[in-house]
Amino acid sequence: AAQHVLNRDLEPWETIAVGALSGGLAAVVTTPFDVMKTRMMTAPPGTPVSMQLIVFSILRNEGPLGLFKGAIPRFFWIAPLGAMNFAGYELAKKAMIQTESDSADSVHEKRTTVGSRG
Repeated sequence: AAQHVLNRDLEPWETIAVGALSGGLAAVVTTPFDVMKTRMMTAPPGTPVSMQLIVFSILRNEGPLGLFKGAIPRFFWIAPLGAMNFAGYELAKKAMIQTESDSADSVHEKRTTVGSRG
């Protein structure tokens, strides 16, 4: 999306920033599910738990922000991972596209050379 908005390829630092931002945003958006999972896992043994009970308990006792406990540390934990992952993916993609292009050029040159001899 950033490439389409800017109408050009991203610079390496921009790729890293986009990866960090998207990873961090995904971490924040999924934090409520992580909070609910943790509450279910740490419930006392024998206590009946369900996602619905956990959500209502958090909303009643802590308010909506209770679902986002730990979102800021989670953002800063996941953002660097997103940056590395996205930058690595983009680097590998560019390398494969370049290799494919070089391979196609090589095949075309061989066909042209063989065809001119015959």
